[in-house]
Amino acid sequence: MRHQKILGALFYQFYDYLKDKHGEAYCAPFDLRLPDGDEKEKNIQTVVEPRLSIKLHPAPIKKKLLH
Repeated sequence: MRHQKILGALFYQFYDYLKDKHGEAYCAPFDLRLPDGDEKEKNIQTVVEPRLSIKLHPAPIKKKLLH
């Protein structure tokens, strides 16, 4: 339970800070598929499930990489 409370507090802080800026906060559960170089999407083998992710770059995340 402590882990979840800390995660929730961190997510809220990042979300609140980034809501009017060029960034977004994401909270689990979702899979993030990480290509190895120019690996084709169907061949991606590295999949992680981060508890908290922060996207600061204005470029959109490919929806195909999130599940």
